[in-house]
Amino acid sequence: MRDFLSRLPGHGYTWRILFFHGVGVAPNGMDMAAFEAACLGSPRGVVFAWNELKAFVDDIDQVHDCLIVASSEHASIDAEAVRQGDYAGCDFVLELFDSTTWEVAYGEALEVSFGAACEAVRLAPSPLRSIGR
Repeated sequence: MRDFLSRLPGHGYTWRILFFHGVGVAPNGMDMAAFEAACLGSPRGVVFAWNELKAFVDDIDQVHDCLIVASSEHASIDAEAVRQGDYAGCDFVLELFDSTTWEVAYGEALEVSFGAACEAVRLAPSPLRSIGR
C-alpha cells in the first residue's frame, strides 16, 4: 500500500479511512483496536490530510482489510453508504480485502493521475464499481 499511495496525486483531497484492520502503529498515540473502532464507528470516517495519511501508512506493517476514500467535497461523504458500495461524493476509493484483493475506483476525469498509479503497481480499477464523475 505504501508504494501505491506514494504514486497518487493526494493533494487537494480530503482522505478518510472508513474501515481498517491491520498491524502497526495507529495515529495520534491510539492503540490499533481503538483506531479500528474509530474508523468503523464514525459517520464520516477518520479524516486525514495527505501528509498524515502517508505518515500513517509508513507506520503500518500489514493491512488485512481497509476502505480508504478521497473527496474534494469532504462534507458529502456518507461512510455507511460508501461501506455498502455507494460511492456518491467520492473521487477515489481503495478497498483491500484479506491482504490479497484490491479494488480501486475513480471517476473518468481522474484517469490520467490515478490510472497511472494503478498501472505502476499493476492494479486495475474495478469496472463494476467505477465512479460516475
